[in-house]
Amino acid sequence: MLAGVGIARRLKKGDPNRAILYLAGATLFAYLAFSFTYHDLNRIKSARSLGEEVRSVVGGEKLALYGRNRAAVHYYLDRPLSHIPHLDPLRTGSEAERRLDAFLGSTQQVFLLIADDDLRQLKELFPKYRRLLYPVRERLRFGYHRRATLASNRPP
Repeated sequence: MLAGVGIARRLKKGDPNRAILYLAGATLFAYLAFSFTYHDLNRIKSARSLGEEVRSVVGGEKLALYGRNRAAVHYYLDRPLSHIPHLDPLRTGSEAERRLDAFLGSTQQVFLLIADDDLRQLKELFPKYRRLLYPVRERLRFGYHRRATLASNRPP
């Protein structure tokens, strides 16, 4: 912004050479600032680290995502991922609830990636899931402001 003010002033005074210098300096500064901070900021905003951590725990076992469908998670996990939509507490016995029951009732170990607030809500509104979901990894970064839990149908 400061460079824009400087460029505008130089152009008003009829000094385009200095305006070009300001523009080049601002561009160089933006490039360098972005180059050195991108890697650090990408870890905060990207689902890559979440995908790597989940992949290291889950391996080849079945994995589902509960709640909102997040395309970045699918991309970074690089595997088929079931999606179970939010359960509606006013509609017990819904298709989503049957799918979640069938998934967690599997005889083999399965994993569910769920946002922390969704997990809390699910356990409060549907008490049967308190004994069906065992946290394996907690406090995973699930977007910029949200955290997630990787839960399993078997105790760790």
